[in-house]
Amino acid sequence: SGTVTEEKGDALPGVNVILKGTPFGTNTDTKGKYALTIPDSAGVLVFSFLGYKTVEKEVGNRTILDVSMGLSDNSLDEKLSLVSV
Repeated sequence: SGTVTEEKGDALPGVNVILKGTPFGTNTDTKGKYALTIPDSAGVLVFSFLGYKTVEKEVGNRTILDVSMGLSDNSLDEKLSLVSV
């Protein structure tokens, strides 16, 4: 379990949290919190959200895994192209 935030510390609701290479996954709630039961602590969690860089974190022996996500390099280009249309 943990919390996903953006660089300024604000919660990110709706982030996809997937155990890499498996069908196990969930989404963050309105407060950026998630909980996921995984079968093996050797796994890697993949955090993805539109407009943000995908983050991969090894679970290891941690029970709490908080993540901060940064804006994608091309998210500014996407916003600019929407404005100019």
